[in-house]
Amino acid sequence: MKPSTKSSKRSRRSGYSLIECIVFLTAVSIILGLSATLIHNLLKLDRTDRQRADAAEMVASLGQTLRNDAHASTKAVEVTAAKISLAFDDGRAVVYQVEPTRIVRTLKRPDKSTHYDVFNLPRRVSAKLEKRGGTGSGTGSGESLAIVLDEKDEPGRAADGPYRKFSIEANLATDPRPTLEAKP
Repeated sequence: MKPSTKSSKRSRRSGYSLIECIVFLTAVSIILGLSATLIHNLLKLDRTDRQRADAAEMVASLGQTLRNDAHASTKAVEVTAAKISLAFDDGRAVVYQVEPTRIVRTLKRPDKSTHYDVFNLPRRVSAKLEKRGGTGSGTGSGESLAIVLDEKDEPGRAADGPYRKFSIEANLATDPRPTLEAKP
């Protein structure tokens, strides 16, 4: 008689048991879950960093534009918390208008053409415009203009960002470039 082939087949199995498959799938799902969470957090940090960089670039551009306009202007025609109007010798006028989420610069030329620049404010940041007197160190009137940015407090969290009482100042009617004198 031949020996039983059932016992020999059990000792030579060639597949995986159900328990081994479940353990493997559980390990893979844990690793994928942790990886997905890590990738989500990294993308969130990247988005936040890009927003901060864009906001810093906007503030730098706004500051440079305001300083150039203020230095080249002859006088500030109108200054309120929401609007600054500057006049120039050549008939141009520049108006800075504060809106809830942005500051709009309007350049009006004598030939009736108009140019708009829009500076979007960072989230939770408000702006107001001011005219300050006697702080100028240039050869002009000693008056200066300021854009004051302030970060709003959120319920349950105090504002502690970079725009807490942040001020951009520019002296009126002064040329910031040094004068070059010809030497004999």
